[in-house]
Amino acid sequence: MAKTNVLSDFQEKYGLIAGSESKCDRFAKIVLRLLNENFLVQDKRGDQDDYYVATGSYKAVIEDFFRFLDISFLVDREKRICYIRGDNERNRLRLRKLETVLLLLFRSLAYKGERTIASYNAVVVTVDEVLRRLQETEIYPDGVSMTEFRLAMGTLRRYKVIDFQDDVSKGETQVVIFNTILVLVDSSSLLELEERLKKYIGGSEDEEAVARQAD
Repeated sequence: MAKTNVLSDFQEKYGLIAGSESKCDRFAKIVLRLLNENFLVQDKRGDQDDYYVATGSYKAVIEDFFRFLDISFLVDREKRICYIRGDNERNRLRLRKLETVLLLLFRSLAYKGERTIASYNAVVVTVDEVLRRLQETEIYPDGVSMTEFRLAMGTLRRYKVIDFQDDVSKGETQVVIFNTILVLVDSSSLLELEERLKKYIGGSEDEEAVARQAD
């Protein structure tokens, strides 16, 4: 669709809310959140209200706004998430080695959780489980410092891969794995994930890996 037609469609839909300052403010808030955070997650308490509005009454106007920017606004109701994906792979998530390894581990843990937790859409694990799985990979034979681990976990929480409320230096701290992981890491089996993890054995921690934000 030509950009002029997209703009015309957006103007028409935006005109339906333009008479209300509160609705315009809500639209701007949601658009900025998507641009800054990429995802809105129904299972995340701080996202719920904006998720329902973005995927409900504001869905069409948000789609047209992002279409004008060559960005797709996608809603996956089964996974209970909505997100944006830039055309031509322009929005990519750049992660360092430990962050990437943890991302793959969380995908592995979510893969198992999908088959054991039917009534809850987000899988919950403990820090002890994460550290045990990290040790089993043999990627870090001498372990990782708690400072590095805490920073990596904080990065993944910022990107809405996971969430946690307590100190991640405590083994009993619960970590929620959001369904965003299913979008960020495309995988068909646990074996395939294990093979991908093996590639990081012996690699430099300074290298950067790239995970596509919507494969």
